[in-house]
Amino acid sequence: MKTHAFKLSALALATGIFLQGCTLDGDTGPQGEQGLQGPIGETGATGSAGADASTKIGLSLIARSVIEAEAAAEILQYHSATQTVYATYTGENKVAMLDLANVTSSELANPLTADTLSPETFDIEATVDGKTIDGMQSIAISGNMLAVAVQTDVKTDNGYVLFYNNLENGAPEFVKAVEVGALPDMVTFTPDGSKLLAANEGEPKNDYSIDPA
Repeated sequence: MKTHAFKLSALALATGIFLQGCTLDGDTGPQGEQGLQGPIGETGATGSAGADASTKIGLSLIARSVIEAEAAAEILQYHSATQTVYATYTGENKVAMLDLANVTSSELANPLTADTLSPETFDIEATVDGKTIDGMQSIAISGNMLAVAVQTDVKTDNGYVLFYNNLENGAPEFVKAVEVGALPDMVTFTPDGSKLLAANEGEPKNDYSIDPA
């Protein structure tokens, strides 16, 4: 009996030593190839139909102004701080101002002939550098600054952009004139208001003896 007990003890001890010598932290072997993709699952149930997006815009005419001048109101600009629309008043070399702050919300009974919004106007500069201003082409607003593009009485000569400020008080004041190209037909401020772009039409003389860029 003692002999058998000794043999069993020796076997247990040897087994314990063998297990202690083994470790699970061996070197990682190379990754095997990716297995085949499993079968695709069943298609889910179809969702309910969505509603079409609305692209309709509802407009109601609430006021109308008549500016009786040649090529008037061709270009409009809105000054949000004072709720004022500025419009070209080309034939008279003026800028029209339409106050929208007190416009009612009722529709016009006869919108084609009604004149319910009377404009005020202010005169732009008559001469610049000794040249006569003869035609307003475009206007633009950025903050409280108004830019007015004008041609001279000789349309093939360089035109000007006239700058006015003080729009917040409803009384534009002349700041300065900047010479640009011939017949500046359109002006616009950059989004940050730091620069103004002028598109110069450069319309030629009738006989093409002068054809500005």
